[in-house]
Amino acid sequence: MTHALIRLIVVNVAFMTGAMSLMFLNAYLEKSGLTKSEIGLAEGAFWITSVFIQPWLGPALDRIGRARFMQAGAALLAVACALYGVAPAVFWVILPLRILQGLGFAVYLTSAWAWVSDHAPPGKMHSVFAIFGVSSLVGGVAGPAVAQSLYHPGIHSEEVRMFWAGGALAGFATLASLTLGDKPRTAHADDDMVVGLPAGAPAEPHLAVHTPGGASLLDVARRPRLRLVTLGSLAFGLTVGSLFGFAAAYLKEIGVDNVSVFLIVLTLVAGVGRGACGPLSGRFGAANLVTPSMLGLALGCIGLGALPWFDHPPTALLLLAGGVAGLGYGIVYPVLNALACERLPHDERGRGVSLVAASVDSGNFVGAAVAGVLAQHYGDAHMFLGMGLAAGVLAILARAQDRP
Repeated sequence: MTHALIRLIVVNVAFMTGAMSLMFLNAYLEKSGLTKSEIGLAEGAFWITSVFIQPWLGPALDRIGRARFMQAGAALLAVACALYGVAPAVFWVILPLRILQGLGFAVYLTSAWAWVSDHAPPGKMHSVFAIFGVSSLVGGVAGPAVAQSLYHPGIHSEEVRMFWAGGALAGFATLASLTLGDKPRTAHADDDMVVGLPAGAPAEPHLAVHTPGGASLLDVARRPRLRLVTLGSLAFGLTVGSLFGFAAAYLKEIGVDNVSVFLIVLTLVAGVGRGACGPLSGRFGAANLVTPSMLGLALGCIGLGALPWFDHPPTALLLLAGGVAGLGYGIVYPVLNALACERLPHDERGRGVSLVAASVDSGNFVGAAVAGVLAQHYGDAHMFLGMGLAAGVLAILARAQDRP
């Protein structure tokens, strides 16, 4: 790990902790008088912002560089947090703030993954991506802990403290990211060969033709060698959109005593999965990990849907569902980003990580929307069963359509 990569890890932990410290934002909005429909529309606006920005962001990252976009994304999140703390909680004010928050989140994360792909030492991309992914999980655990300690409903001055904390952490990430710069373009000599594979890894067949740097994100998405990346990212987003959006309320509704145990197990096992991402890629090849990881997420959803089949939801099944979902969740996201970078020349890697982000967030948006409709008409249990089966089928289709 270089000093620059270590600095980025610090920046990423601060940013993700700040972003996740807004965990009770929707609860705050509901208590302040927004309807569930209004909160849902604002939530959808947060995710769909990424989808709309990626076709512009990916080419801009390749043309302009990564560092200034990381700095801009962190700054936008800091501004959004500060405005949450002072703005009235009414829909037409919250909606643009959610868009601003989504813009900062998407710009920072996409540019950060592209920056990591530039600075990963030769042959170590999967391992470095895994470490960077673990730092996101650290923030994903620390942020809710910060929110839990600061958010006290009923006292406005204490409710908004989570926004000030999130803004302070995002502000620190902004300042710390100013120490990071882009790697000179001349330093890259791997545009036309396979990169990022650990020593001894099965090589991904790669077209040696250097594709013109002016290709649009849609042009990149149409390439046969990126079908696995695109479909795998959609399946990932579809599963995560339903899993994280509905699991907590569902578990509480069916009488699970400790709702948080599912998410805790999922997060801890995801950390183990990301730590093992590099060695697993070296042994089996990155492309061979996508579908099994996605099937783990799908089985986690199906396991949740099966809980009401028992008189008392068994803790063992809940832990198993969290474990297999966490393993898939931990492995697949770094692998998808690494595959996108490996199968593209350097001057299109920004487009590659944008393609992953746009596909994942499209899946998040569709997954949350479809899951809501299914849960409304057929119940949460059937929704989780249906979403798990759909994600599993899409993951198998992604592998079948892979054209390296």
